[in-house]
Amino acid sequence: MKNLYIILIACISLSLNAQLTQSNHAPLANYTFQTYQCDSSNINLAAAGANANWNFSSINTHSSVLLSYFTSTVNNPSYPSATIAVGSSTNNTSYYSSTTNNLNYFGGNISFGSIIGALNYTNSPCIFAVYPMILNSISTSTTGGGVDIIAPLQTNGTFTGACKVLVDGSGTLTLPGANATFTNALRVVTSQTINITTPISPATIYIVNYDYYSVGIRAPLFSISTSTAISFQTNIQILVTRNKNATTTNTLNTSIFPENINKPINLNIFPNPSSNEINFVTESIDAKFILITDISGKIIIKQNFIEKKIRLDVNNYMNGLYNYKVINYNNEAIKSGKISICH
Repeated sequence: MKNLYIILIACISLSLNAQLTQSNHAPLANYTFQTYQCDSSNINLAAAGANANWNFSSINTHSSVLLSYFTSTVNNPSYPSATIAVGSSTNNTSYYSSTTNNLNYFGGNISFGSIIGALNYTNSPCIFAVYPMILNSISTSTTGGGVDIIAPLQTNGTFTGACKVLVDGSGTLTLPGANATFTNALRVVTSQTINITTPISPATIYIVNYDYYSVGIRAPLFSISTSTAISFQTNIQILVTRNKNATTTNTLNTSIFPENINKPINLNIFPNPSSNEINFVTESIDAKFILITDISGKIIIKQNFIEKKIRLDVNNYMNGLYNYKVINYNNEAIKSGKISICH
């Protein structure tokens, strides 16, 4: 214990800024979330920059239009470089891989206006993130690969394009309902140009996604997607969705998980302190997931146990002391303690 405090004194004090890293942003196996569709008419993107105030509290939500997303590991021969699939159905799936440095998008199903099919970034993936992502972070990538079109006419071909990702704002995001004001939000703007060549007809698709994140919640809180597809005719599409499951209780309040001291479990944590990864291993069948919080109580990450194990990548965590809670299937905290990060 004495050595732990010596190491902590040597570390820089914990100072978390709003930033997206692999640990809190990249798709993670067994992560689930749901989205509602919202009205897209008269949508106001509001200002960019620091201390922005994005107020969408009055937007009309269509709760009957609900999509449930599940993230899983994948070994798809059509997407050999992808390791994670995110989708709400077999016809609405996207493929990714991530490292501590970046998030790569390898394609998946598309539906823009009259164009329905699938893109496969076999030549050059789209770089969706270069970590860490903070205000004014920017990355660009050249893309290309194959395309299978099933509508309006069935054909296949190739595409080339470009992708630009910019964190253009940070501030406060307000959504409809209670516990829906997020003070540590970031807006990530992803712009793509996709030039498709097929034996039937060329097509060009322009896509701009505005995704609003709150540090500690992995899926976007709110998304505005605009797309223009130019082929046989020009189609313009705007899709607005919000995260059904995201509330500020996920980032500010861990007391919603009451302690249950009647079910103690054994938990091995190693190495602790650490500079790159920490492992949590238990034999308990009750352990469902772990919450990692900073010293203020803000949740940094929620990660599920897989085969009674968790490997936590802490490369991008700031130096300092963090709290953890092991949560069971009754949403009770059955183990708690601290971990130390010192790079």
